[in-house]
Amino acid sequence: MENQEKQYKRLVSALDGIEISDDEKRLLIWLSGWDKMTVDGIVSLLNKCRSER
Repeated sequence: MENQEKQYKRLVSALDGIEISDDEKRLLIWLSGWDKMTVDGIVSLLNKCRSER
C-alpha cells in the first residue's frame, strides 16, 4: 500500500497545476496500483506532454 501511495503522489505531481476531477483522481488511484514500470511510463508521457506546451 505504501508503494501505491508513492506512485499516486508521482502521478499527481506530473499533473501539478492542472485541475483534476474526482473521477480523474479515482483513475489516478487505480493507475497507481499498477507496477512501477507502467507508472514510470505514464509519468514520463505526462511530463513530455507538459514540456511540449
